[in-house]
Amino acid sequence: MYKTMVLLLAFAFLAAFSASSQENKEQDEKENSKTLKAVADAVMPSTVHVEYYLKYDKGEEPVIAGYRCSSCSKFHGTNAGEYVKENRPVEIPGYLISDTEVISPDILTQPRFISKIRVSNGKSDSIAKIFEYGVKQQAVILKLEKQLEGSSPAQINPEAKGPYFTVGFSLDNGMWQVNVRGLGNDIVSYPEISESVRKAMPSSLIVNEKGEIAGVSMNPEISADDSWKSPVSKMEKMSQEQLDAVFAKIKETASKNIVRVQITFRSPQIRNDTRDDMSRRYSNDDDEAQPFDTEVNTKGIMIDGKRILVFADIKPKMTARLEGIKVFADGASSGKPADFVCSMNEYAAIIAELKEPLQTKGLEFSSEDILKLRSMLLPAVQVKVYGDNLVMNYLYNRITDFDIGWKGNRFPELPSVSDYLFLFDLQGRLIALPLAYRPRMSMERYNSYSRHDKNLLPVSYLSAALKNLDSQKNPANVPLNEKDENSIAWLGIEFQQLTPDLARMNKVSELTKNGKNGAVVSYIFPDSPAAKAGIKEGDILLCLYLEDDPAPVEIRAEDRYTRDFPWAEYDRIPDQYFQRIPTPWQTLDNALNSFLTNIGFGKKFTLEYSSGGKIISREFTVEKAPDYYDTAEKYKSDFLGLTVKNLTCEVRRYFQKNPDDPGVIVSKIDPGSKASVSGLKPYEIIIQVNGKPINNVKDFEEQIKDKTDLSFGVTRMGTSRSVKIKMTNGKDAKPAEGEKGKPKPEQLGPVKAPVAAPEE
Repeated sequence: MYKTMVLLLAFAFLAAFSASSQENKEQDEKENSKTLKAVADAVMPSTVHVEYYLKYDKGEEPVIAGYRCSSCSKFHGTNAGEYVKENRPVEIPGYLISDTEVISPDILTQPRFISKIRVSNGKSDSIAKIFEYGVKQQAVILKLEKQLEGSSPAQINPEAKGPYFTVGFSLDNGMWQVNVRGLGNDIVSYPEISESVRKAMPSSLIVNEKGEIAGVSMNPEISADDSWKSPVSKMEKMSQEQLDAVFAKIKETASKNIVRVQITFRSPQIRNDTRDDMSRRYSNDDDEAQPFDTEVNTKGIMIDGKRILVFADIKPKMTARLEGIKVFADGASSGKPADFVCSMNEYAAIIAELKEPLQTKGLEFSSEDILKLRSMLLPAVQVKVYGDNLVMNYLYNRITDFDIGWKGNRFPELPSVSDYLFLFDLQGRLIALPLAYRPRMSMERYNSYSRHDKNLLPVSYLSAALKNLDSQKNPANVPLNEKDENSIAWLGIEFQQLTPDLARMNKVSELTKNGKNGAVVSYIFPDSPAAKAGIKEGDILLCLYLEDDPAPVEIRAEDRYTRDFPWAEYDRIPDQYFQRIPTPWQTLDNALNSFLTNIGFGKKFTLEYSSGGKIISREFTVEKAPDYYDTAEKYKSDFLGLTVKNLTCEVRRYFQKNPDDPGVIVSKIDPGSKASVSGLKPYEIIIQVNGKPINNVKDFEEQIKDKTDLSFGVTRMGTSRSVKIKMTNGKDAKPAEGEKGKPKPEQLGPVKAPVAAPEE
């Protein structure tokens, strides 16, 4: 009984205590709500709405950062073009700090995009303009044309005691809402820059429970000590006049050291099977050259009086055609010639050197740690190239965050425009520039690289690369003479694309994404690198690994040779279409060999392939391919309108010719020429001239020299015929004509000839 009474009393006590605790909790919540409401009410008289009305300038859409939301700390209102199209302003909060001054978040837009600024408190409004800029705070001070009725300035009291709350405003459901949160005491430390901060709400006021305003927080964090407790008048600021003076200094530096560079190239030697690709464009970026360009206008920076870093994403196949570089400095209409020095291995740029130096020391690089410049006001130059015009716009920006990217490097992130942007400090020294890393190569033919995002590159990384330039040089990406322009590397194989069925049969579905990647070896050239390594027909190529790059490069075959060559219709093709006929054989200049060429001769790589159900890895060194059709020695007879080339390994492979079989292949027939009238066609093989075997183009040239009559022994897919052409001499004779200018019968040769079907 006694124990029962004790238990009953204990339960009764616990029930009473629980009821009391719940009552106390509810009372505390009520008191807390009253406190938060009192804190919000204390800020309301000084709160205003700031409206930015934007406009287009010179056809360009306005660009803004918006403002950091006090609720989520993210930037809102960044799509400036939508505001203009919808005829409405960008709305942000602001706080009255005097009768005619307002502090508000910095939306980071250029004055040229601002039509007007309007400030309102719901009862009255005033036109305003930007008066000052916060140097370390993401804020601007607006000057009102007149006082606002019904508002009172915020009275900041640095002596106000805590606990503190942050009060900010944000748009939600189309309405402005007040956000009140307690200011935590947690300290965040950044040992690398010896800085400690406290997290806070951006775009807010810091208020105690009595409603006293202790300070302003326009950044998402404040100092760990009490230095944030100060009136706005003591905030480090810069007037519009002071900022204009900084821009004037940077403009003087930029005009001399940020230059337009014109790069010219030889016309590419177009293969028939790539002619249709000439219209392809892959980017609107002014420093990313296109495969068939003969002139590129881009930008560059003067490293010193002679050396220029040229922003140019040029692939080896294009650099091979480089003929000249001209530098246009300080708005000059005539360019100064410069010599190619090297392509940079890690950066999408080349180094050039002027033949005659300019009167400049080059851009000065900042040595300050960029991590310390977060939230700072930073002047900038946006540089774009339009045709042969270099256009510079002067603006400012702020680094809001940092990201870790390529090789663990830190890259600044800007909330506003970052493309084409050169970022400076207030002393006019360069901090960061829009230089992309050299993109990682892929197996795509006309997109030899898969681009990285264009991070804004801190100059510290570039400076280190320039000091050790020898290690940055890319020996595979250099100008070449016309003969070597089309030189390629090779493994010595022909292959076809893998399919899901073949992948399943060879048990490599998992390794090839169900046959999406991978290539089946269909032929191996004798004495080639692949033959020496023991690769066999039927093996499946999977991927490549490059030195210092752990990510595999997936191998894919090009779907370019799936159609049968129209031998059966060949005699019906008019001669004006001859140059549009693709080669009937697989060219050695395929995606794989092109990729190896971009790696560079002499570089090492590892090939992974499947053979007999086993995965094998073999190390290779990139080797130069023997002459192939595009690089074969050729001879043109202007009189005949005929160009012939030596037979190369892939051509002999297609026509099943032995290495010692005679012949030269017809590579070009000029429309309307004697060769065309005679019935000769491209890709036929001339094995004899006047009964004498022809082994190469030198034999051909010798045999037609000073001859009055020519008899060609011609083969087309195993069928032979004779073609005769009448000549008076081999150099300057005019075509022999019959009646009314028609060719004599002996010039025509057979009109039609039996044609063998192409071999599979």
